[in-house]
Amino acid sequence: MVVFRLTIREIGRGKFGIVNLVEETQTQTRMASKEMNYSNGKEQQMVKTEVSTLKETYQISREHLFSSQSNDQSSSQQLKFIPIVEPLDFFLSSDKNKAYLVMEYCEGGDLHQFIEEMKKSKTQLSREDACDYIEQIASAIYLLHSVGIIHGDIKPSNVLIKDGKIKLADFGLARKLKVEKDQIEIHGGTILYLAPELLLHKTQEMKQSFKADIWAIGALLYELLELNHPYVNEKDLYKRIDRWRMLSLIYPKEPKVLPMSYPLNIRNLIKKMLIKNPAKRIAAKEILEEIKKVKSQGNQ
Repeated sequence: MVVFRLTIREIGRGKFGIVNLVEETQTQTRMASKEMNYSNGKEQQMVKTEVSTLKETYQISREHLFSSQSNDQSSSQQLKFIPIVEPLDFFLSSDKNKAYLVMEYCEGGDLHQFIEEMKKSKTQLSREDACDYIEQIASAIYLLHSVGIIHGDIKPSNVLIKDGKIKLADFGLARKLKVEKDQIEIHGGTILYLAPELLLHKTQEMKQSFKADIWAIGALLYELLELNHPYVNEKDLYKRIDRWRMLSLIYPKEPKVLPMSYPLNIRNLIKKMLIKNPAKRIAAKEILEEIKKVKSQGNQ
């Protein structure tokens, strides 16, 4: 078990836990520790599911990356970076009422913080940086989908930054599809990033699919470029929005036009992620293929 010095500071807070920056006693290595309630059967099951899913996701993603690597040195060096936050340890408090999931620390914060910083400084991503983020996020999602995993809760605060590269975090709602299945029931999700086909469900049990993850990254990437949600005005972002209100904002409207400073091929690519019909929505592999074309074509 990892032994810590005093907690340095709180670095994140969500519905199901508080994340603190901590330091390992012997090596002074900084890590992130997520503290979660663990006092009843429901909480215990939620924690066990999140921890086991993160461990499984990281392991099979790592194995998939390294099994598919080529023999050339540049590819080998690139594949050392795993776009999933690494789980390091798990333990309970002495009274067993709290659980702690210890993960690698991503010093760059998350994309929500990054977006807020751009708003304050009134800056936006360059074309090159926009392409880079699109490619990185699509690559991470394609990796998950390639091994049959649906994340289920993609949003800016669940995309972390380490060494200038993104890592997906918070796998509390992630699920692995069974063989020959393309959907799975899932409970919850963040309303602002839920695909319309999920919002249409009257209950919390929703048939999640890979295409729901694509909608979520489309909304996230739109926000990263526009600095606003594609359907919700900034003044309404902090109000309580239920699924029916969200549906009324999505239908029959189209997303607001992205800044003209980004080339048409980038704007069109993100629009393909936000197609309301999941059957017509672009897939992660196709996003990667298109962003590579965008990079080769330049400003068009």
